[in-house]
Amino acid sequence: MEVYRLYGSMVFATVSQLVTNTMDAEELMQEAFLTAFQQMEKLGAPEAFGSWIKQIAVRKAIDHLRLKSLVWESISGEIPADDEWEEEADLDTVYESIKLLPDGYRVILSLYLLEGYDHEEIAEILQISASTSRSQYTRAKLKLREKLTEVGYDR
Repeated sequence: MEVYRLYGSMVFATVSQLVTNTMDAEELMQEAFLTAFQQMEKLGAPEAFGSWIKQIAVRKAIDHLRLKSLVWESISGEIPADDEWEEEADLDTVYESIKLLPDGYRVILSLYLLEGYDHEEIAEILQISASTSRSQYTRAKLKLREKLTEVGYDR
């Protein structure tokens, strides 16, 4: 219970960014803990438990979304430069806007921006190319800007 108490909210927050349905997120969080406890012998250093269970949770969420048949759009041509957000917005507004994105966009954006994975790691997790990850990320940022504009946040 102590481990669950320490890491439960972090795991739930991670999964919730990838899977917008709260019941699905709760179930995936439970599955991540169950998997972690069943595979505890694979954990080399106990102090790494937090990042390890987070990885398990991300993979559970990705598998869940894969079952829903995510569609990765491949684009041709030049991808716009990756500019950072220059202004700050209300974080709740940003998180809620991210949840409104289509699954593929939301997953890439969440893994890259919120979880800190690079495009090569995302490509490996999602079994896509790194260039597809980059293009999805670029499109996700554009879509997120549209969503933020709709709720009154202008860049």
